[in-house]
Order: sequence, then structure tokens, then C-alpha cells
Amino acid sequence: MKTISYNGYSACTVCTAKGTCKGQVVYPYRQNMHSRRVHEEVVLSGKEAEQKQVPVDGIKGVSPMLQILNYPDQVVYDYMHLVCLGHMATLVKRWLPHLERNQLNEIDSQLKLLRLPHNVHAKFNYSIGDVSEWHAKHSRLFVLNVGLPSIISYLPKVMASHFA
Repeated sequence: MKTISYNGYSACTVCTAKGTCKGQVVYPYRQNMHSRRVHEEVVLSGKEAEQKQVPVDGIKGVSPMLQILNYPDQVVYDYMHLVCLGHMATLVKRWLPHLERNQLNEIDSQLKLLRLPHNVHAKFNYSIGDVSEWHAKHSRLFVLNVGLPSIISYLPKVMASHFA
């Protein structure tokens, strides 16, 4: 769709939030007062980006898909890249500074001791601290099945409530 990656400025496909840099681009909750993206503005930003050869408002150019789909309402999201390899890794990395070494070791031990059904074709053989090394199947297993029960008692309540 010729948009900025999920971890860049103006990466939200739904709103016009620019984000702020704090070691990485983040979108603080208290600053979520931005307007929704509108298809026509996305097309104009894409044309401007092509002329200037730099992204404009998170848009890198005019995608041919914009002739078929109404952006952002009809954009098809890729679950594997967006959630499993993108957002889940970002969440875990944000949690790590709030966990003590012994807590990380306990979580890792719990994950290694998991006995999963035979039809789950993934073993959780990575440390939670190595989230950058996880494959999509590990992130999917974590977000859908094992993450909440294994980590909720270790996270501060405000973080745990956003994950739950």
C-alpha cells in the first residue's frame, strides 16, 4: 500500500497520529486525539510523496490498490506481520524493563514446561527476552494461548490490563 512500516512516524493506517521518538516511535495514549485518515487525503499525500521522493504523512506513494480499495476502511491487514511479528514483539520489548531478572527466568521456565496439544506445531523454546528471534508461530502461540497466563502476574496492572 506504499505506507510507512508499523514502527515509523505516521505509521497508523487509521489516524493521523505522527508519534514521538523515545528510543523507538511510540504513540502515547494521552495523545490519541487525532483525526481519521481519509481516502482522498491519502491519495494527495501519495502524489506529493512521489513528487518530493520522501514520505508524506506516512505515505510513500500512490498505490494502484487505491483505485480498488477505499483507504483506510477497506485495507486488508496482514495478521502475521502486523500482530505476530510486529505488535507482539513491540509489546514484549516494552514489558522487559519492568520485569526483574528472576521474573524473566520464572516466565522462561513456565514457557519451557508447557505441554501443548499435538496439533500445535510449535514449541516455546525461546526466552521471552529473545522476542526478536521469535518466529510468527511462536508469537501467535504467545498472543492467543500462553502469553496471558504466563505473564499476567508479573506485569504492572496497567500493562497487564492492556494485554488482557
